[in-house]
Order: sequence, then C-alpha cells, then structure tokens
Amino acid sequence: MPNGEAKSASVFVRCLEVRGGDDTRNVIGDVNNLAGVDPSPESIIAQFLSHQSKYEDKSMKDNDGKFHIQGWRWHTLSFARDSNRLQHLATRMLHSYSQDSTASSKINISTNKHSLTMAVNHVIDFNLKGLQRIENDLFFPWLREKLTNPSEDAKGKLVVRDMNNVVIGAFRTVLDDIDHDRRKVAKLAEKLKEQASLIASSSVDHDMYSSATSHIADLSTNISTIMRSIYTKEECLLIPAVAKLVSSKEQKSFNSRVLRKLGLLEARIHLVGMHDAVHDDLYGNEDERALFEHEIPALPRMMISRW
Repeated sequence: MPNGEAKSASVFVRCLEVRGGDDTRNVIGDVNNLAGVDPSPESIIAQFLSHQSKYEDKSMKDNDGKFHIQGWRWHTLSFARDSNRLQHLATRMLHSYSQDSTASSKINISTNKHSLTMAVNHVIDFNLKGLQRIENDLFFPWLREKLTNPSEDAKGKLVVRDMNNVVIGAFRTVLDDIDHDRRKVAKLAEKLKEQASLIASSSVDHDMYSSATSHIADLSTNISTIMRSIYTKEECLLIPAVAKLVSSKEQKSFNSRVLRKLGLLEARIHLVGMHDAVHDDLYGNEDERALFEHEIPALPRMMISRW
C-alpha cells in the first residue's frame, strides 16, 4: 500500500472513470500546455497527480507520499454504509407491515416505530452530524487551503513546481462540486428526520406510517448514492493530492486536531462504525482491514467489541 491507503478493484475502476480513462495523457496532454483544449477538472487533476513533482521546500522533499488521515476516509465509509443499512431496515419494515393484516400489526408498528426512529437518530444525528462537524469546521477549509492556495517558499516560488493556475482551478471546481453534493445530503437528511418525526408521533395512523417509512427508504437510498459519488471523488482525486502536496508531519498534526475536535467518547463510538465498515466487503477489503490494523493502536481495537 504505497499511498498509505487501500482501494478495492471496483474503486480503482471508478477512479479511472472519474479521471477520464486509463491513460490520462491521451485525454489532456501536459497540464502546462492546455491551449486549444477543454479538459475536465478531473482529468487535469489526474494528469497533475501522474507527474513526479519537484519540490522547492525541504520538508516536502522528505515527504513519504502517503495519506495519513485515514479516520476521515473510514468515517465517510461508515456513514455511507449506515445510510444503506437504514434503507434496508425501512424497506424490510415496510414489507413486513404490508404482509401483516392481523390485529398484531398495531403492536408491530409500535415496535418498528421505535427501531426506525432510533436508527434514524444514530445515522443522522450522530454519524452524519459528527462527519459534518469535522468537514465543515476543519477538513474542507483545510483542503481548500492546501489545494487551492498552494504554499510558496521565501522567494515566492510554489513549493510544488508543476502546480499552476489550471490545476488550482481544477481542484477548486472539484471541491465546489463535492460541497454541492454535501449540501444535498444535508437537505435530504433533514427531510429524513421529518419523516422519522411523523413515525414517532402518537397520532400516526397506518397510512401515515406506511408513507413515512417508504419516504425514509427512498431518502436513505438517495443519500447512500450521493455519498458513494462523493467518496469516489475524494478517493480518486483529493486523497492522492493531499498525499502528494502535504507533508506527513503536517497531515499527522492535522489528524490530531480532528481527534481533539471529536472528543474521546465520541471518537471511540465512531471507531466502532469505522471498524464495521472496513470489515464489510461492500465497503472494505483485506488491504483496507490490514490498514485499519496498522493505523489503530492495539488497545482501542481490543475494546471495539465492548464499545
């Protein structure tokens, strides 16, 4: 795992699609010679990432080329997985309700109402809210600083020589697109909570329950789909860029800020979700699990089953 990360075969395929194909040189040529062509931001970034950069700054010359903020990746995966599981839970309850025409259906609704509202509270009010707090307050402002305001040395030269205005503009566009999708997720999450509130209401009848549960399934599906798209862009474009442009020392220092922001209690609960995500073959693989074992100290890993 030379980049300090692990990707499944399906993610590699999606990365090729996002970047514009398996040979980006045939797509856009040299990022320093783009006259007369109109490449996509993704392909511009891909070509930039394919270059062996020359650094002006000594701290970057010692960079190991790896990504060191794995918790953010796993948190994103955890929320995407939870959204998908919420959709399956709502669909299962809806199917169970439609099949139950007996007097016991009222009891089943009461039980399902509690389970579904608890699930929504965990996915939205805990998992998403924690991810949003880190991304809004820390991570995306930091990404914009590193990717759209590149460092200069004492003489005013860019630390990375082949970082130019075209590449910077491409990063800005991709970050804007991801922010747009993140806002869509936030709006869908609010609608999802509204449906959960309807279900929790003491006055909910059978038709309202059925309608709200169906909406929860649909909204969760939409959120999961958008999160998959966001994760692919981050994995294919932003993470390799951070590994290339930000020193290992600075990444690790920033990662410590993230952990302090979450707090010990919240961080350990999120760690359980991260563990479950990387051990789910739909979201992780053997390499990802090996990376988790390497990055997370032994004691917290031992405590996961108890948390």
